[in-house]
This record gives sequence, structure tokens and C-alpha cells, in this order.
Amino acid sequence: MRLGPLRIFVGAMLSAVVGCGPGIADYDEAVGDTGYRFFRTDSINKAIRPTSRCGQNCPSIGGKIIAYDFNDSVIAALRQTVNYYRCKEGYIPFEITPEIAYWVIDLKGTELLGPIDEAEFSALRSAQRQRFMGIEL
Repeated sequence: MRLGPLRIFVGAMLSAVVGCGPGIADYDEAVGDTGYRFFRTDSINKAIRPTSRCGQNCPSIGGKIIAYDFNDSVIAALRQTVNYYRCKEGYIPFEITPEIAYWVIDLKGTELLGPIDEAEFSALRSAQRQRFMGIEL
């Protein structure tokens, strides 16, 4: 059976929107001049990852980023934990958990701090006011 061009096009578009490859929901933006980018590949997968500045030697925050803020010293993010399973037959099985935690990337080094809860994050901000100046989460 021969597929017509329209059927191939419609199939490719559906695969891009609901499949495991690039799709219509893809988006990314620079996190200031930090050398990191915020990536959104769908409504669930939202991550902060380094650019080529330091490659895999730099930490990243995956999962479902709900909010983030940054300054010259740190990137702070609020992340919801998502458990992923393997991509099979055009969809990604996953489980969104109720667990929400704070994560901090130290821009002066390569340290990743997290997961920490709200009380720990508040204590960290209070103890290191200068480092966290302007961070609103």
C-alpha cells in the first residue's frame, strides 16, 4: 500500500506534537548571561542546562521546573519531581509526584545543591544574603 503525501505529512505532524521527538511545544531561552538555558520540550519536561561553556562538568536541573530566578552568583529553581519511563509507541509514560523542592546552581563553581525544602532554602538565603541578593522564589 502506498501512502500519499498528505497522509505522510499528517503522520509526521502528529508524531512531532505527541511523539518523543521535537515538537510544537519546544522552547528555550537564555538564563541571562550565566551560560545556562531554560529548556521546555513539553508541558512536563522543563529543565535548566549548561551551554557549551563547560559542557557536562556543570550541573543541571531536570524534571519539571516550576519557577527559577538568577543573579551573578546562583541560579535558584523550584522543581516538581517527575518519574519518567521509557518512550514507547509515541508517548512518554510518566508520573508527576507531589514532591516539590528547591535546587541551587553555584555559578562561581560547579556545585549543585538540592533537593532542599522551603525551610532549608529560607535558611540558606538568610545565611548567605549577599549571594542570594535579588532572588525571588
